[in-house]
Amino acid sequence: MSVAVIAHCDWSIDRKKRWMCVAVRQATRWILSAPEPVGETKDLIPRLRSRAETDAALLIGFDFPIGLPAAYGRATGLADFRSALRAFGAGRFERWFDVAEHRIDIAIDRPFYPMRPGGTQRRHLFDALGVGSGRELLRRCERATADRGDACMLFWTLGGNQVGKAAISGWREIIIPNVLELALWPFDGALLNSQSPEQLLLLKRTQEMSTGNLAFFGAARGASDSRLAVVPPEANFSDGWPTGRTSTARRWRQRSSMGLG
Repeated sequence: MSVAVIAHCDWSIDRKKRWMCVAVRQATRWILSAPEPVGETKDLIPRLRSRAETDAALLIGFDFPIGLPAAYGRATGLADFRSALRAFGAGRFERWFDVAEHRIDIAIDRPFYPMRPGGTQRRHLFDALGVGSGRELLRRCERATADRGDACMLFWTLGGNQVGKAAISGWREIIIPNVLELALWPFDGALLNSQSPEQLLLLKRTQEMSTGNLAFFGAARGASDSRLAVVPPEANFSDGWPTGRTSTARRWRQRSSMGLG
């Protein structure tokens, strides 16, 4: 996969606090720009594509979570993450993005909690979602290691390190509007096909990017394949849900060949 533009977006629910750095390839070197506002998300992808000087891919990083905990994914009854993205915000999951105000409002189809502080406990979330502890609401790549503690649970929306509200805005503004045209990697697995004309670029997440995610948007400037792929780094699969860590492309190909995701 040849890359023409790389961008990383520092995400926030406050649009004024969203900043990004962009690097543009010029022949054999990269030109890195100073941080700039992300701006309107509806045209973010076309704006970044327009900066390409070669007919190649656009790689974007986001620091909101992408993917679901395996225990929760199975509880939804949905087949995989792509099915979930199509379902959230409609039908049974119409209120999925609405943060629950009270413990009685928490449900599989409305998992984010709480709306505000005061009388709230993580146990309310565990009980309503049918899990024994917060560990079951973490993907494996979000769990503590020798170098860092647990990341914050996706569905807990209180405190300075909460990521739930950022995920809500990121999914609604970036991922879901493009879901019909995107090829979701590694959930779809198609980009791992060695026969694909596109080369696969694997980027290892660093400790500081413990909840970071990468998105690959297909070839720039009118290329025939304009697919988009959202890349959760070091994810793994359990029953088709991203839950853990892997270290090599070989394991990605093995999982893909098994039809998971």
